[in-house]
Amino acid sequence: MTALCPALVIAIHHYLFAAERLRPWFKHLEAEDSQEASVYGQRLSGVIWLGLIPFASALFLRREDISLGLALNDPTPAGLLILGTICIILPSIWWNSRKSAFWETYPEVRRIHWSRRQYGLAVLSWSVYLVAYEFLFRGFLLFGLAHVLGPWPAIALMTLAYVLAHIDKPPAEAFGCIPIGIIFGYVALASGGIWGPVVAH
Repeated sequence: MTALCPALVIAIHHYLFAAERLRPWFKHLEAEDSQEASVYGQRLSGVIWLGLIPFASALFLRREDISLGLALNDPTPAGLLILGTICIILPSIWWNSRKSAFWETYPEVRRIHWSRRQYGLAVLSWSVYLVAYEFLFRGFLLFGLAHVLGPWPAIALMTLAYVLAHIDKPPAEAFGCIPIGIIFGYVALASGGIWGPVVAH
């Protein structure tokens, strides 16, 4: 069930609730507003399918590790990850952001003019979505597998699932999921929670 639930919810969220599939729901809006609303709809779908449903299923199944990575037993690995992100990953993102492949995917919301409210909504929706996203991979899946298989096999399988979830992204992002999956997985288990990866992500 630990592996089946993520496979099911990722497929449903990715294919049935992709922003382009949701776009017809907002066809009554102006083109720019319709595109924005479909992205927020996709993120709301992620909160439900990637976060709430796995959490509810874990409660229903009465899994032994009910924390599912929602604790933070040792903040040191999480802090080091955040520091490393600032020093290493952010410069890499800046470098890749200069490439055309990056701009074909990001930013997801394609507004020309932004108000403070729109910036706030974008940040809030992305933050809540990332908590759900990290919970699925670095919480539900990783902690569930680690309980059965041990830490490194769990990290390897979680990283495989993480890469496959990014297979349609730009190549640099998909390949980057390999080291990021390993590092984020190690930090989550070492710190006892997903919060370092959430902030770094």
